[in-house]
Amino acid sequence: MKTILAIISVISFLLIPGLHYDSIPGIFFYLIDVISSLFMESPKIEIIMQLALIVCLIGAFIIFLSEKKNKYLKIFCFFTLLIFAVYFSHIWDGSKATIWFVVDSLIFIISSLLIISNDFKEYHKEYVN
Repeated sequence: MKTILAIISVISFLLIPGLHYDSIPGIFFYLIDVISSLFMESPKIEIIMQLALIVCLIGAFIIFLSEKKNKYLKIFCFFTLLIFAVYFSHIWDGSKATIWFVVDSLIFIISSLLIISNDFKEYHKEYVN
């Protein structure tokens, strides 16, 4: 069940749409922008910062899905992914939320919280017995 929840969590995160004019999933738009900036322009500090954000995002995903012992690190990664979702979607920019954004965000939040709660139950069973 945890594997299914992890797949649902990852897919729903990747499909959270941006709320700008084209409403494509924000992470894909951001990746295309970074890759095109790498090959089309001379390296700037913004491109390096964008690459650092992408590396942090990938690291947060890997830790969130693979960490079993340190439950607080998993919670920290969940909040980090939530911050990335807000940043990539431009909801902070005053854009109106669409139903696709709300549903995808809720699916990501609920599936991630279920993963965290299952880990807490396993952690509690391990140390009680």
